[in-house]
Amino acid sequence: MTSAMTSDAQIPVPPGGAWAVGDAAGIRLRGTHGFPDPTPAPGPAPDPATASAAGSGPDPGSARPPGPALNQGSGPGQGFGPGRGSGLGQGFGPDRGSGSDLGFGLGQGSGSDRGSGLGQDPGSDPDLGSGSGSGSGPGSGGRVEVGGLAAVLAVWPVLGTLVEEGALRLHTPLAAYAPTLGRATAHQLLTRTGDHTLLARLAEHVTGRPLAELAAERIWQPLAMTRTAFAPALHTALEDTAAFLRHLLAPGAGPLTADWIADSLRIRTGELAPSRGLLWRPAPGTDRRQDIWVHHATPGPTALWISPRHHRWAILLTPPAPHAPPHTGLRDAFRAFAFGPSE
Repeated sequence: MTSAMTSDAQIPVPPGGAWAVGDAAGIRLRGTHGFPDPTPAPGPAPDPATASAAGSGPDPGSARPPGPALNQGSGPGQGFGPGRGSGLGQGFGPDRGSGSDLGFGLGQGSGSDRGSGLGQDPGSDPDLGSGSGSGSGPGSGGRVEVGGLAAVLAVWPVLGTLVEEGALRLHTPLAAYAPTLGRATAHQLLTRTGDHTLLARLAEHVTGRPLAELAAERIWQPLAMTRTAFAPALHTALEDTAAFLRHLLAPGAGPLTADWIADSLRIRTGELAPSRGLLWRPAPGTDRRQDIWVHHATPGPTALWISPRHHRWAILLTPPAPHAPPHTGLRDAFRAFAFGPSE
């Protein structure tokens, strides 16, 4: 498929937000203030004779999505593919937004309640900033709060390593590992929405260690995610999150196996709607053939997308807004920009 023609309009992201699109090789496109509107630009009707001579159109089996072409020969954020002139990424300069307080706590709340029960030491870190508008948002390379992504950046991958080691079985009731955890199974909890604190506690009971240590040792350090840590909510950098998604596209000898990733990115809920994999779910507005998966924070539009079929990932980070609406429209627009409109 070729890249979709988009209008010249920009869809803004909340102040302090940032986005990136890439593949197994790294970040290819990035910005901070907004992204190109994926709505098809109006144009003249196609000439039937020309269309007939051109054949039957794009190959529906092509691995490339109709989103922006990822420029393989240039540095990060350069080149948006055919028909876009000198690149739509121009003007997305360093984030001049409102500080580093991004993302959401695992289990919403305020202050020290966020991330509770996960065994983290609140600690202190001068690199995190105070959230007071110092300008250290994701677009400027600073660490940001993404507590709402703790389930996908910490809990899910740690459980994957335990499953591969044989220390955890997805269909065994949690009570078999710790009576206080109840009779639900890890599979049941991974295929539903809601608080994933029970899964974090499960990992801690199985290993006897806090989740923060498990995630750092098993996932973040092997992937060189040196700026990712709980303090007390999860903080990370855009580049670290990109490294994580790159690993999902090309596991190699990394901490997560290809089997765990493939098992997670397939429908595990039969004909039930909405369909779900293990923590991940098919992106709203897409179908199974497109193979675009998402995990998003709540509330707000912060989300991660991954598509093995298209060999592409996407990240949208926005400032915390505990009382904000779901912003599903912004998420859907960004997904359409990154991967192309729904087929």
